[in-house]
Amino acid sequence: MQVPKIFVRITKFLGWAILGLSLILLIALALIHLPPVQKRITHKLSTYLSTKIEAKVDIQRITFSILGNVAIDDLTVWDPDNNKILSAHKIEVASSIYNLVTGDYIFDQVHIEGAEAKLTQHKDGLNIQFILDAFEPKEKRTNSSTPITLQFKKVQLENVMFEFTSTVSGVSVAVNLGTLTTQAAEFSTNPTRIKADQVILEHTVVNTLSIQPTIHKTSTISNNKLLSPDFGTGIIFEIKDLELKEDAFSYHRDRVMDTGKFDPAHLSLKNIQLRLSDLLMNQDTLAAGLQSLAVQLPEFKLSEASTDLQLNRYQLVLSNLHLASGNTELQADLTAPYNST
Repeated sequence: MQVPKIFVRITKFLGWAILGLSLILLIALALIHLPPVQKRITHKLSTYLSTKIEAKVDIQRITFSILGNVAIDDLTVWDPDNNKILSAHKIEVASSIYNLVTGDYIFDQVHIEGAEAKLTQHKDGLNIQFILDAFEPKEKRTNSSTPITLQFKKVQLENVMFEFTSTVSGVSVAVNLGTLTTQAAEFSTNPTRIKADQVILEHTVVNTLSIQPTIHKTSTISNNKLLSPDFGTGIIFEIKDLELKEDAFSYHRDRVMDTGKFDPAHLSLKNIQLRLSDLLMNQDTLAAGLQSLAVQLPEFKLSEASTDLQLNRYQLVLSNLHLASGNTELQADLTAPYNST
């Protein structure tokens, strides 16, 4: 008869203990979601990051929920010389806390709006090297790092300005990004790979200036290194559907000027409308199906273009090439092998 009574007492005790822990957890969650608490956390995080990188970091506001959603308002980062290198008006990340806890890095949505970034390359490294050094592990791992895979159901960037300047190569790039939207994207390491079902780039302007440095004579480049289909990035791209809408691109060598006519040293492309399918880019192959292309060049307008592209280190193949400009049309199959000479 004593056993059932002891069992009942133990059950009641466990029930009250679980109820008490649940109440404590609910109170803690409620406190975390209070604006004054989140404001204090924002200040603590800004101070920690500033101390960590030994430069000023300012965050106006952080709001988050236990479900895994985080929003950052007005983030600004300076370098040790008090030069602003990064700012963002809004950064929003929506995810499931369950996926993050279980080790599945799946994000429902990432939204970045009103961001500016300046990246500079000097002979001694990048201007963000102090950030990389600050977060580098003190003990370097001897074994190979564990591969990481990040999955994004949707990523959207709006009104983003990016500037890159290299005093080493003499190249500067300025990007004024209108809208970039990706669906079902994935980033993985070992090897570095970017995959996406759909990428749409709209109302974006890219300006590139190349000031040729002094060229020193070097040994002859071997044929297999003459052209890398991944342009030396070392990144594998796999995109099922890539679309450009009302974009513009310009390339200038030595100085910026408007020639008013076609000039390879001063190339200007406007009103770019492009649709690619099954894009694959790695160190050995660049392949894609060009579904459509329309673009305005100086004194020339390409109204329609389509082809199947295959490029490797040794040849370029354009199958079913079709070009149209006004009443002029061209249809061809092109194979262009090349070598170091």
